[in-house]
Amino acid sequence: METRFLLLSALLICAATAEAARADLTYLGPGPRRDTAIVRDSARGIRELRKGETLPEVGELRTIDDDEAVFDRVLGHDERQHLRATGAVAPDIQRLHLYRHREPTGAPSAGRGSLAIHGN
Repeated sequence: METRFLLLSALLICAATAEAARADLTYLGPGPRRDTAIVRDSARGIRELRKGETLPEVGELRTIDDDEAVFDRVLGHDERQHLRATGAVAPDIQRLHLYRHREPTGAPSAGRGSLAIHGN
């Protein structure tokens, strides 16, 4: 049972990471106005998102703090059916924790930020 849970977790992480990678989304920090976040994506550049705003590839922006922005995305019927067909638990909502990418202060950066995905 534990192996099955680990495989399911890996599947959910890969699926959510693929969606976020397509969006090429980076969280830069809280915005200047209350309940806003500054993000950078490959399609629209740097922009401000309001809490409650939805990005189709990622989901609805639910919470914002100094270190992360949390998005919830409702899984479609087909996505849930696919998970069930593989014997996996099919959640209604997928949660994405997008951790803050801090701009380098003169030193070269080894990465672009990190994602931690949790299926609920």
